[in-house]
Amino acid sequence: MEHKYKVISLFTGIGGFDFGFCNRPVVVHKDSILDSSWVQSSHPVFESFVELNQLPFEIVFQNDVIPNCKSVCELNGIESNYVVDDIERLIENEYRFPKADVVIGGFPCQDFSNCGKRTGLKSKRGQLYKSFVSVVKQVKPLIFVCENVQGLLTVPLAIQTIVNDFESIGYRVNYELIDCSNHGIPQKRKRVILMGWKSNSIEFEKTGWNSIKSNNRIQCAIEKYFAHLQSPKQTNDKSQKQYSNAKRLTKGQGQSVIDVSRFAPTIRSEHHGNIEFRNEDRRLTVRECALCQTFPPDFKFGSMTASYKQIGNALPPLLSYIIARKVYELLKRRCVYLWVSLLFAMHSRIGSSEPHTMTANQLGGQVVLLGLPSRSLRLGVCIQCNRSVCECTSNGTGHAE
Repeated sequence: MEHKYKVISLFTGIGGFDFGFCNRPVVVHKDSILDSSWVQSSHPVFESFVELNQLPFEIVFQNDVIPNCKSVCELNGIESNYVVDDIERLIENEYRFPKADVVIGGFPCQDFSNCGKRTGLKSKRGQLYKSFVSVVKQVKPLIFVCENVQGLLTVPLAIQTIVNDFESIGYRVNYELIDCSNHGIPQKRKRVILMGWKSNSIEFEKTGWNSIKSNNRIQCAIEKYFAHLQSPKQTNDKSQKQYSNAKRLTKGQGQSVIDVSRFAPTIRSEHHGNIEFRNEDRRLTVRECALCQTFPPDFKFGSMTASYKQIGNALPPLLSYIIARKVYELLKRRCVYLWVSLLFAMHSRIGSSEPHTMTANQLGGQVVLLGLPSRSLRLGVCIQCNRSVCECTSNGTGHAE
């Protein structure tokens, strides 16, 4: 069985960011995927949709302050140790987060958004990224990934302050701006993806180690995601029946009819009823908004108002999958680096006056020094005498013959 990397999800919401890392496959239109090797199978019900290969990750903790977000995750089978509480209160009360290899999450974006007041780091909500930093400091994952709005890059000092805070606890940090419409997501949505590695875990010789811009470079129009839908009056799908009746205004956001031959506009959380129009008669339904975000076509939601907000706050599941593949690629590269380092350390003992076998504690020390999760290491034979050396157990200890 392949080793699964453990993942903590912060600011989980309804699990958009979790999809690439959880036990439910990402489901997208087949024309959203460039590389067919990503595809596990066709969807058994929605014939134009495909299920993507699941990656070796396991969510061990989720957190949000909104109870009905947990309910939606439970309804869809993606809930995993979901704690509903204020993250700052958890940290203040010295909550012990589980061990994890990866921490993911999108800290609140409203104070950085170009659509808001842009109070940035001056507001209490804008300071919530520090809770993310605190969890990373306690858990010490190999890698973390944060997501936020494009406006984070233009609020004075915001991005550099955040990068500095992560670097101060021992992480190498890079970020980039991603346009979702260039990666198979049928929506014009730009997001900052910030990634950090433990400084002592691996060395990178070139910049761009974090980049996902070249991954799944393909475009897919929203009409392909809508093609199977019935009208709200005909459908039995509760989420396709629900849409805002807010009156059309002469100005402001959400007053235009979307062009389904292209991309949907950004699905927002603070919409106040101003969801874009599907046609001249009505606004987008909850289901249509969810499909713009690449949630599965059978994903279940609750009330209309809460659902619009939850969908707008979420990371598109397809973007989560692209990020998860990059994280997995980096972790695999790191494993190769660590094996080479361990073999070099053992080879260096040949010809010395020291015993050529490494005790379990010595090998465990190498593991800790190099940052390798010892539970993933299985070493069999001493390269000098061909005798069994040791087998590391889950706590990094074993025996030497």
